[in-house]
Amino acid sequence: MKPWYDWLLDALAGLRTESKLQDLSSGPLSAATSITGSFDLPTFSQSRQEADDQIRATMVAFMRASVGDAYVYAAEIDDADADPKAGDCSEYMEAMHHRGGLSYPDGSVSQKAFKRAREVARPRPGDVFFLGPNARGIPHTGMYEGDSLCIHALGGKGVVRWSIAEVEGHPRFEGWWRHPDLSWPEQDRV
Repeated sequence: MKPWYDWLLDALAGLRTESKLQDLSSGPLSAATSITGSFDLPTFSQSRQEADDQIRATMVAFMRASVGDAYVYAAEIDDADADPKAGDCSEYMEAMHHRGGLSYPDGSVSQKAFKRAREVARPRPGDVFFLGPNARGIPHTGMYEGDSLCIHALGGKGVVRWSIAEVEGHPRFEGWWRHPDLSWPEQDRV
C-alpha cells in the first residue's frame, strides 16, 4: 500500500514536470493537459481507511485460523508463535490485536477498561464484544468477523463461531468496542 505522502510527492513531481514543459512551449498548456484533471489523490481519510482495512484483515485472518483451537484458561499466547493452539478469550483478543500491529492489554478486565471509551453502534470486522462477568466475576470477550459472524474462545468448546444474533442476544452482552488506534467514524458511534 502506498503511503499518503508518496501520492503527494508524485503530484508535486508532476506539477514540476508540467511547469518545465510550459516553460519550453510557445504558449500555456491547454486545459486538456492540465495535471488537475489527470488523476485524483486519495484523501487522508481514504488512506486511513485503507490502513485500517489492512489491520482488520490481518486480525480477522488470525482468528479464522484459530477456529477449532483449544480453550485453556489463563494460557499465554506468545507473540512469536505463528500458530498457537490454546488460550483463553482474552489471550486470543490480545494476540489478534498484536498480529494487527496494535498494542492491547492482557486480561479481559483490563481489555474492557481499555476499550470503554470507543463503543460502537455497529461493529466492523476486528471490533470486539464483551459479555458481563460470569458467576466467578470474569467478563468474556470475542470479536466480530464480518458477515454476521463472531469468533471467540469459549470455555469447554474452544475457539468457536457464533452468529451476531447469539452474541447480541446473550443475557450478559454489554456492547461492541473498537481499538482506539482504528478510525471511529461518526456513523459508528453509540
